[in-house]
Amino acid sequence: MDTTLPLPPNPRSKWRKVLVGLGLFALTAWGLVALFGHLGTIKWERYAAELRARGEPLTFVEIQARREVVLPERNGALVIEDLLRKGVKIQDSGVDPHILVFGGTSSHFDLFFGVPKYTIEPSREFRDRHRANLEALAALRDKPTGRFEFQVDENPLKTLLPHLAPLRGLSKLLTLDGTLKLADGDVNGAIDNLPLHWNLSATLGDEPTLISQLVRIAIEAQALGAMESILRTAVVTDEQVTQMAGFLPAAPADQSFRFGLWGERAFFVESCELMEEGQLSSAAVMTAATEDPMAKPVLGLPRFVLRSNQLRGTKMYARLIDALKTTGNVLKTAETLENETENLGFTQVVVRAMFPNFSRAMVIHLGRTAFRDCARTALAAERFRLATGDFPKALEELVPKFLAAVPADPFDGKPLRYKAGEHGVTIYSIDGNLIDDGGNVDPPRGRKEQDRDTGFRLFHSARRVVRLTDETPPTD
Repeated sequence: MDTTLPLPPNPRSKWRKVLVGLGLFALTAWGLVALFGHLGTIKWERYAAELRARGEPLTFVEIQARREVVLPERNGALVIEDLLRKGVKIQDSGVDPHILVFGGTSSHFDLFFGVPKYTIEPSREFRDRHRANLEALAALRDKPTGRFEFQVDENPLKTLLPHLAPLRGLSKLLTLDGTLKLADGDVNGAIDNLPLHWNLSATLGDEPTLISQLVRIAIEAQALGAMESILRTAVVTDEQVTQMAGFLPAAPADQSFRFGLWGERAFFVESCELMEEGQLSSAAVMTAATEDPMAKPVLGLPRFVLRSNQLRGTKMYARLIDALKTTGNVLKTAETLENETENLGFTQVVVRAMFPNFSRAMVIHLGRTAFRDCARTALAAERFRLATGDFPKALEELVPKFLAAVPADPFDGKPLRYKAGEHGVTIYSIDGNLIDDGGNVDPPRGRKEQDRDTGFRLFHSARRVVRLTDETPPTD
């Protein structure tokens, strides 16, 4: 009988097995992560190739190749860059509140509805202080396009665009100058300002950032407002109306906005690429995207998560860009994508942080597109009035002699609305609330911005007048 006692278990052997097991588990997990990352990369590259085959640029280098090559003698951006080198500054806040366009309490005044006389002299003095800038802007007259160059930051979301703020100020300065010319009865001078306004906006025509396109839209709004102000207050000739119609851009507004969306997609695509390559931390991207100093950034996202986010986000951008091709569809698409973004799972953290809410930007874009089409139609209606003695009973009467076709409302695809009244006519769009508010296009006065349409009002010639009122300045 063997009475040998069994040896006690070797603790080192036990831990060795545990460590080997953990090592095998880690190796397997690493292999699966690498496999999923490789498969994610294949899916992403396949989809990217499909988009490029359709002619869709995905990076800033590809977008730059699609931008117009502008000769120096036609490049209005060079005029603005020269002003920036000279240190142009146009104070846009904190100015005398009585200064038209710039001032806080007088900015809403309209020459047709009434401008207080006490605003005129301070406004002239302000314009005189910036006379050199106005004289420099005159060089834009023969430069109907432009192209600013910009460098993308290491973190694309921190790319700077220092020319945008001065452009806003210069646009308001042109508006102020045109307003004062109308107040002085210089209708031709006010009309001569219009191509400067349009050419100023054209310097951003294909700049690939959304903020650039929103600034371009704001400048266009001031140009259209200046044109409407002329037709509200002055009796014009057919030659002057034809001249103003010639200033309106021929290119569709969607063309410029598409460059803005391409740029936003490039910011997203290139940020994902830099994170995948380890050249940009997800922490830096998340913080810049959320703009929330208390946000907790996600660190060390595995490749398959990044590629999954990159693929989904790029597909969402493609849907939005494609929707620009269909009138009345882009706003609905933007709202649908916002809802989808809010309901994404936690693994889609990059998309959730970086995909913006586009619906407000789309309302602005579509509203400005509608305003431009309303202006074009209004000029045709004005030519009709000059030829026949009265405005048309319906917009269809303008076709084909004065207008090739009645433009569609970009918000719903139906023809622009038309309302005739005792004092004149209104050509309008239903705007972002998608409700026909009866052609109520006046600026909000004690009511919500949403409760109005977007459009262009034309008055009978007997009602057109510049009103300078005798009201006294408000007291603090």
